[in-house]
Amino acid sequence: MKKTNKNIAITTHSCIDDGMAIHLKSIQIALEKFYHVTCLDDAKHYSISYLDQFDYVIRYGWRMEEGAGFSTGRFDWNISSSSAKNILAVCFDCRMLSPEKIQEIELNFDTLIFDSSFSHQNGIKYFGHKVTEIVSPALLGHPGVKENIVNKKTTSYKFLHISNSLHYIKGVDLIIDAFRCAFDSSNEGVQLEILASENDGKLGEFKAIFQSENRKFQLVINQTRYSHNNIWSLYEKANCYVCASRSETFSLPTVEAASVGLPIIMHNNGGMRDYSPMCVHYAPKSQLETIPENIWRKNKSIITMRPNIRSLASKMMQAYTEKRVNVYESRKALVYRYSTNIIAETLKTILVWNILF
Repeated sequence: MKKTNKNIAITTHSCIDDGMAIHLKSIQIALEKFYHVTCLDDAKHYSISYLDQFDYVIRYGWRMEEGAGFSTGRFDWNISSSSAKNILAVCFDCRMLSPEKIQEIELNFDTLIFDSSFSHQNGIKYFGHKVTEIVSPALLGHPGVKENIVNKKTTSYKFLHISNSLHYIKGVDLIIDAFRCAFDSSNEGVQLEILASENDGKLGEFKAIFQSENRKFQLVINQTRYSHNNIWSLYEKANCYVCASRSETFSLPTVEAASVGLPIIMHNNGGMRDYSPMCVHYAPKSQLETIPENIWRKNKSIITMRPNIRSLASKMMQAYTEKRVNVYESRKALVYRYSTNIIAETLKTILVWNILF
């Protein structure tokens, strides 16, 4: 593809292999098919004169709860003074934004791109008058779609959950409780593996619960820091992926797991509904839950939907009993849908729209 003479800058992310970093890397690779792209370090300050050389500057908005903000937790790039068009990549539910953050985005960004229809739907309530579009992460480093797979290990069965954080929003406590409800110590071949790179004390609590019930062998706590290219091996060794987030705008591990054939347990209240029709998935019933103040948004509680624990347990048992896999056609469709080629075409449309209007 012939590149244009447009120059684009994009922020990098300090956590090189988490979901946000993969989203950024996806956008970068897609843009490089058409444009000249320069990566900026999100921990550095860049002068206005430096930013003025670019036609577009893409920044990443993440962790908008109290104590964090855009990238380093602050705007220090004087972006409203730069002549470049500023684009914000959004991977959060805009309902968590304070009025001050909404105004900050309103003043500083020309265009917003969201990672799913769920985040987009909530975002346009606040920023619908701006140019908005959905640009999801890509399945980077995918090992390839194998034509025939079988659900592994008939005498054992492993549920998997991957999360960079054990934050309340991620619902790991719900997965733990549902697993304990569905299985007991007599189910020796059944395991739950949790990959979590951060340890805020909850991992110890989870271990203690299983140890007190004489079934510590059923819980695998994995704190290995995998590169994104190596994490695919975890999916291939598992039998089913579980996502029980109280709010989730996309869930990259979930679609990655489905793309290599794992059945998925997830509700359809977040960004997962974008790809759930392409997956073998079990949807537990959901219930309203009020997330207390200062967990998600400063000085304000938020009402959300989360999986019902008994229903989640039932779906885990159903997946264990049926031992289904995601078929070849569905896996192939996922890999195509979340490829950098598709993302590139979407981004090109966004930038052309900005040029024309």
